[in-house]
Amino acid sequence: MYPRRRHMNLHTPNSPPLSTPIITQLTPVPSAPNVLPVQQAPTAPPLGFPDNALEPALSAQTIRIHYQLFQNYATGFNAALQETASAKDESSMQQALRASAFQGSGYALHKLYFAALSPQPSQPGMLTMQAIARQYGGVTAFQNRFFLAAAAVEGPGWAVLGWHPELHELQLAALSKHQDSHIATLMPILALDMWEHAYWLDYPAQKADYWHAWWNLIYWPEVENRLMAAIA
Repeated sequence: MYPRRRHMNLHTPNSPPLSTPIITQLTPVPSAPNVLPVQQAPTAPPLGFPDNALEPALSAQTIRIHYQLFQNYATGFNAALQETASAKDESSMQQALRASAFQGSGYALHKLYFAALSPQPSQPGMLTMQAIARQYGGVTAFQNRFFLAAAAVEGPGWAVLGWHPELHELQLAALSKHQDSHIATLMPILALDMWEHAYWLDYPAQKADYWHAWWNLIYWPEVENRLMAAIA
């Protein structure tokens, strides 16, 4: 026969009566912060330098024409986004998405192009130097590879250096127009515009001279900041 169980007295002289609830009020859980940034319409930021500041490498006339086209892409991207939002059928959605890809890529690449130009000489940052050295062996070797990518652009397009988040390395791309032949996950950190409006007035049929002139205008702190953001 099992011994009779003794009941434990959970109430002590210093404890509140059992009829009194221990927790009288729940502390409200704070709501999650709004992590989404405020939506902003695409705009062309003002140039960070006078339009003649890059002469003789790039003339004031070339910069004015080129920047106006950048503004046009911002306007076109806005219109394409509105068309995408209001598309009613497959045909109109297809047309709107094509316009959005073209105008949006043109806008983004021009924004990078102008942000990474400066009349003040600069040098690649520490992170950029490390990534270039690991992938290409050094700045000179990278420059040669980048110019090969520029030469590989067929017709209007871009030579682009980007960070590949899946491979954790830099990669080059030769884009046709703005959006074709693009590596889907590539995050651009440097872009050379190979459309004729970017160089023809100053370097007619002399693409290589344009490449070298542009190279000396690169604002490397912008490249460093974009690489840091891509890796984060």
